[in-house]
Amino acid sequence: MSATLSTSATLSTSASMSMSAETVPSEGAGGRGVFRGRIGCRDGSGFHAVPHRYRLHLVPSCPSSLRIAVTRRLMGLHTTLPVTVLPPAPDAGHGYASLGGLYEATRHRYQGTLSAPVLSDGWTGRIVSNHAPDIVRDLAGRFERGAEAPELYPVERARGIGAFEELAEERPDEALAEAEDRLAAAGGDGAFLLGGALTAADVQLWAVVTVRRYGTRGAAGPRVTEHVARLGALPAFREAARGLAHLGD
Repeated sequence: MSATLSTSATLSTSASMSMSAETVPSEGAGGRGVFRGRIGCRDGSGFHAVPHRYRLHLVPSCPSSLRIAVTRRLMGLHTTLPVTVLPPAPDAGHGYASLGGLYEATRHRYQGTLSAPVLSDGWTGRIVSNHAPDIVRDLAGRFERGAEAPELYPVERARGIGAFEELAEERPDEALAEAEDRLAAAGGDGAFLLGGALTAADVQLWAVVTVRRYGTRGAAGPRVTEHVARLGALPAFREAARGLAHLGD
C-alpha cells in the first residue's frame, strides 16, 4: 500500500461543482466532523463508481478500517482502489495530520478531528465519506465487483445484518455474546453468522474480534474464536490482517 496520498494534478471541474450536499459534515462526538457522501446514490452527486478515482485511508488497529479492508478484498477492488495505511495511533492534537489537506479541502477552515477511516476522491482532493458503515456498503454494492465476489448484503438478510452491525458498533460485548449463541445454535463446520453464506455480519464480527486480541478487553467465546479463525484463513481476511503488521499491498 502506498504511504502517501496520490491526488490527480488535473481536477474535474464538473465533479467539483456537483458535490453532493451530503458531504457537508455534521458534528460528531469529540468535535469530529462526519462526512457522508455516497458513491453513485444520486444523479449529479459527482461521486461515480470510477476505477482508480478513489483512495482509502485506513488504520490497522481500528475495527472499522479492517471491515473496509476485508470488503475491498472480497469485492475484488484491490487493483482499482488503493489504500494509504495510517499509524495505529493518531498524532498528538486533533487526529491524523496527514489527512489535514483532505479535511480542509472538503470544509474550509475545518477545525474538527482529523479522523479515519476515510474514502477520498482523487479528482477533487476532497473527502467522500468518513462514515465507515456507508463506506462498507458502497464498496459492497456500488462498484463493479469481481467475478467471485460474495453478496454481503442479501436482501433477505438485510434486517439482521444491519441490526448486528449496529450492535457491534455500539455494544461490542453484547454483539460477541449474540454471535456465540447464534453459532452454537447453528452447529457444525461451515456455518456462518446469519445462515449458510458469508455476509457483512461475519466481516464485522471478524474485525471486532481481531482488534480485541490486541486490546485489554475480554476474549470471545469458543464458537466465535473458531469461526474467526476459519474466516482468517480466507485470502481476503488474511490480506487485511497483514495491515496489523503495517504491511502494504
